[in-house]
Amino acid sequence: MFARVCCFFLIALAGWHGSAWAEGSAWQASGPAGPGASVRAPSHPAADGLYSRLKKLPYLYDNKEAEFLNQFKLLLTGQYQGAQVSPSGANRFRKGSHGRENEWRRLQIGFEAVFFKNRLTLHSLTNMGELDGMYKVEDGRWRRTKTDWSIFELYLKYKVNPSFFVRIGKITSKMTAEFRETASELKTLERSDLVNQLGTISSWGVVLENPRQDVPVGWEASVFLNDTSDSLAHEIRFNTADSAFAKASIHLDAHGFLPGEKSRVWLTYAHNFTHYAGRSLPEDSYYSGLGARDVAAVDWVMSRGKFSMVTELMSGFRVVGTPLGENVYGLAVLPSYRFSPHLEGVFRYQLSHGRDAVKMYARYVPAVTTYPKWVSTMNSFYFGLNYYFFPEDPDMLKLMAGGEYTTTGGAPEGARCFSGWTWFAAVRFHF
Repeated sequence: MFARVCCFFLIALAGWHGSAWAEGSAWQASGPAGPGASVRAPSHPAADGLYSRLKKLPYLYDNKEAEFLNQFKLLLTGQYQGAQVSPSGANRFRKGSHGRENEWRRLQIGFEAVFFKNRLTLHSLTNMGELDGMYKVEDGRWRRTKTDWSIFELYLKYKVNPSFFVRIGKITSKMTAEFRETASELKTLERSDLVNQLGTISSWGVVLENPRQDVPVGWEASVFLNDTSDSLAHEIRFNTADSAFAKASIHLDAHGFLPGEKSRVWLTYAHNFTHYAGRSLPEDSYYSGLGARDVAAVDWVMSRGKFSMVTELMSGFRVVGTPLGENVYGLAVLPSYRFSPHLEGVFRYQLSHGRDAVKMYARYVPAVTTYPKWVSTMNSFYFGLNYYFFPEDPDMLKLMAGGEYTTTGGAPEGARCFSGWTWFAAVRFHF
């Protein structure tokens, strides 16, 4: 079974050159205004052979008519990348980093089993050991994250009816449009800094929702714990009286009063019961909750032909992680254009502002430089190109390249802030 999992990626790398690259002048993309407003190309008959084999390979069992088990599918997702941080002016790299890192940004293995005529789903993803990435450079050596061989997702999903689902377990919380996309669906190398700061990745909780995007109004109500650990017993208990957060959101069909062939708006509010708001987190903290006591977000996702765009307005009140900052506000605008079935251009502008309350994403600049990670203002511009090997399913295997120019200001005590570029290149796959 493990050998079968490993060969997913190897076959894709070895066999993509057999696909046809004919594009056709009449090609017109279309897609739902779901997460990222994904624009998908029509299938290409010459590529169907390899694509179909890869698509079927993870399914160890598939019988939709069976009374008990209907489907069992292996999951494999990964991203290998290199990144280079290039500050403007004098460099301030951490000892031994040289501003560079090459790593498995993520590598996860799991399965999905479907029971009782598609009513019950068991989903599991695990971070593979020593391959989930670096944390930061200390004394010339990379410090590992605490996620090696940890559970990333593990939940049961029950379909009460076509418009009502219940999920329980360790779940990725969908705080914003960028978090409603899985890691394999992202069009940029990383989510926006403020999205990462205010949101949370995966936590234990219960979700009640109507996720359908073909209805006028959908909704979600959920509650999550705030702890993660290398001990499962520690993760799934309430350690204090306030170690949880609750979230509610609604999403509306905006076609007709906002532009786009497909158009949808999300309104989200979350309240964090944590006691960490307004003070620093311990260095060895296992806290995994929201980045503020209260978080509010408005997202608009649209697509029209080959063009799609995500717009997010976010605010966090009583930020977590620093005793200096109070509130943070920001926006992210992410337009993309599908030049051909295989090639898509991506741009993103993001702005964050809040006195001593803006946290730079820890993976790049704070990991390899000594510039302050807490600032008052950040502006950032991302330019990227994505190459999709299989336009029928662009997230199956893709190459990504991008550069992001970031300028920050207003660090505590007048410290010199980072301005400069971060360059990325990655291969990302999902089966």
